[in-house]
Amino acid sequence: MSWKKCLSLCTILLLGCLALGACQNNETDETADNTSSAKQNSEEKGSEQDAAQSNSSTHPDGNVLQILTLQKIWTSKKQKAVSAVKGYNNVEQTNMDLGHGVQAFAEGATGHTYISWNEGKWYIEINSPTDTKYQMSTFKNGKALAKNVVDYLEANYLPAPDEKGVIKINSFKKHPSTSIEWQQGNTVYKIDQNTEKPLDTLDLAVDTGKELQSS
Repeated sequence: MSWKKCLSLCTILLLGCLALGACQNNETDETADNTSSAKQNSEEKGSEQDAAQSNSSTHPDGNVLQILTLQKIWTSKKQKAVSAVKGYNNVEQTNMDLGHGVQAFAEGATGHTYISWNEGKWYIEINSPTDTKYQMSTFKNGKALAKNVVDYLEANYLPAPDEKGVIKINSFKKHPSTSIEWQQGNTVYKIDQNTEKPLDTLDLAVDTGKELQSS
């Protein structure tokens, strides 16, 4: 091959590399612009409500084992925040001893047993199956779960709501869940988790309360 042909070939290769580099730079710039726009949109939405944080672990068969959502919602008035916390009840009639001086009310509905009680400004309710073969594996029945929750709260302190907080635990093994929400000032805090380990969700609420106290 003559030196002229070799030089021409090198020139073509060099120009091709430069063109490829310029194309990649343009793609990078476009990606950065899109990322910046998405971030700006997220920040704008965050002025009204914190973006939910979620985490999930998936079983090899594809079923989601845990889904965790944390939300912090601001309202314009304190009373709106109080009203946003749904499902609170004052438990006046009791028929079940959960230990540590805590008395609860247990009642049945078709296929369900509900156990509810108050601790401070919190209302706690457990929905468990009447037939224990549908009960999640971590607790043998609703009463056992309720007693474990009371034991846990004897040693760990939930955030103190200004007016009310609600904890609801579903112990059916097909769709176990724990939801926790409480109001402080104009803000409502919500934690939702699909899990067979409700005490872990309570741990998160306890840790959140500690962070709020130190901030």
